[in-house]
Amino acid sequence: MTRKPAVMIYHSILPQVEMLSKAEAGELLCAFLHYSMTGSYDPLPYPAELIMRGCVPLIDRDNEKYAYLCERRREAAVSRWQKVHPGETPNLALLGEAPSRADVEAFVDGALG
Repeated sequence: MTRKPAVMIYHSILPQVEMLSKAEAGELLCAFLHYSMTGSYDPLPYPAELIMRGCVPLIDRDNEKYAYLCERRREAAVSRWQKVHPGETPNLALLGEAPSRADVEAFVDGALG
């Protein structure tokens, strides 16, 4: 499964988060990040746990949408490759990770410089 580089935090939960202490809000943020990356999180204090349980389905939905989008983009890339290189198999490992910003800037500088 493609690892999503971020997690969406919805504005709609702000009223509930504002009811938490700063420490509980920080724990909730960590739980969001852990859950988004691993699919699990450590139990939270009562009010934060309620918020998290309401957000888990949203995080799951977003992760599923992201995985679907990545697969569609991968299919499109393979299709474009096959049009230019008929009969060749593309190296799908190259389609996995996006280049870093520094790599892109270095490439552009080299191409234009």
